Amino acid sequence: MLNDAHKLHAIEIYLQCFQQTLENNVLLELFCHFVDEPCFDQLRTTEQLGYIVKADTHRSRGVQ
Repeated sequence: MLNDAHKLHAIEIYLQCFQQTLENNVLLELFCHFVDEPCFDQLRTTEQLGYIVKADTHRSRGVQ
């Protein structure tokens, strides 16, 4: 919940995509490559909302 007393916030969103395969790994990495810079530009540069802004992958137990 946002409030004026505490201006530091973090939001982290995980989207479960599909099982890990070589083809899916490549597609996911490509997706992150294409959305990372526009996300950074919009949220960090234009709106100046965050110090750390990134799109990245996370893999755990065969799911990404």
